[in-house]
Amino acid sequence: MINKTYIYALVDPRDNKIRYVGKANNPKGRYKNHINPSRDKNTHKRNWLNLVRSLGYKPELLILDHVDIKEWRFWEIFYIDLFKSYGFELVNHTIGGDGASYGNQTSYKKGMIPHNKGEIG
Repeated sequence: MINKTYIYALVDPRDNKIRYVGKANNPKGRYKNHINPSRDKNTHKRNWLNLVRSLGYKPELLILDHVDIKEWRFWEIFYIDLFKSYGFELVNHTIGGDGASYGNQTSYKKGMIPHNKGEIG
C-alpha cells in the first residue's frame, strides 16, 4: 500500500519558471503523459506544452514534496497558491485538490480565459 505521493511541478525550460503543479504517485509516468502530444487536448496546459515542444524543448519535472497520501489535496492546493502568490503564471485551472484521475481538470479548457490574460506560451 502506498502511504506517500508526490507534489510536482512542470518547469518551462526557456525561463526556468514553474508553469504547472500537480500530484502523482508515479511522477515519471505522469510526466510522460504530460509530454505525450495526443493527451488532454484543448487545454491551456496543452497549448503551453505544445508551444514548448514546437520550439524544441521539453518541460522539466521538478519534485516539490513527498507527502502523506491522506494530505495530498492540502499540499497541492498549498503549492498552487504559493507559486501564484509569487507571481508564477500557472496553467492550472483550479486551486488544486480535485482528483488525480482526471488529468485535465486542473488545466484551462479551450475558450476559457486564463489568469495570465490569454497568454498561450
